[in-house]
Amino acid sequence: MTEGTFRGMSKVFSPITRGYGDHSPHNSITFSAVSAVNLQLDTSRFHIALPVKGSEPYQVDGHDFVAGENEYFIFNPKQKALCYGTFQSEVEGICIFLTPETLQETAQSMQLGLEKSLEHPFPYDWQGHEFLVKTYALQENEFGKYLAILKEKLLAVKREDLVWEDETVLYSQIAEAFLKGHYQIGNHLNNIPALKSATKGELYKRLANVHAFIAGAYHEKIQIEDLLQIGCLSKFHLIRTYKQVYGNTPYQDILHRRLSESKKLIKEGLAQNEIAFRLHFTDGKAFGKAFKKKFGFTVGQQREK
Repeated sequence: MTEGTFRGMSKVFSPITRGYGDHSPHNSITFSAVSAVNLQLDTSRFHIALPVKGSEPYQVDGHDFVAGENEYFIFNPKQKALCYGTFQSEVEGICIFLTPETLQETAQSMQLGLEKSLEHPFPYDWQGHEFLVKTYALQENEFGKYLAILKEKLLAVKREDLVWEDETVLYSQIAEAFLKGHYQIGNHLNNIPALKSATKGELYKRLANVHAFIAGAYHEKIQIEDLLQIGCLSKFHLIRTYKQVYGNTPYQDILHRRLSESKKLIKEGLAQNEIAFRLHFTDGKAFGKAFKKKFGFTVGQQREK
């Protein structure tokens, strides 16, 4: 946090890693709980906002965004970012700060550094594509999935008793997950057949919204019209570009997730017809046929394992 006002509390999760008299940006993790805020956010480093309770409204370079409990937001260095709002209940969140130096060192250890050239017009050697300014779902990419696990670990202990045995390792792990997520998004962008970078970015944002919706609602009844409305794309364009980016059509993605979930329900002892009903198959027979086609063995054989 930097300039502005807020009503609530903010506490450093982890020790500050800097020498005596050194006021340069550093890696850190903070926890906050606020009922009102109007604050210019710290963007001296990469700033990862991870809401814990409630939703956090931001304004980034003049554009409005909101991140909720199953989402995260990345503020890039030197962006003009504000957090603002008055809330009926306290909004809780975790902020992770990573320096470009930490990311550079981690990229080198992962052998991800790129040589500077005319074909690499980005400020960081490891940067593979333009940073997308958007709200990310935790299930959207590998970094989000890592953050979901980290958030649970942070909240599982008493905040006042939290001590990191090796903080350098912690931030290296966060940086590695950050970079893996960055390159995963880059691969998705490369799979989009659009000439302009801005067009690729906009298409990815729309497809990512559909992908995140499917990840969170595959166990519910989903109509293609729902996906078209979320993605703001035609049926043909959605199905074609979704497969190009994620390797499956939306229908195949939903089916894969439902069949994977069915294994857990079989283990819990649910009947085949009950599983079919819960996961929106036509009937038990249709579910059994899809299950065998996917895994190569029957539901009964799965129960015997």
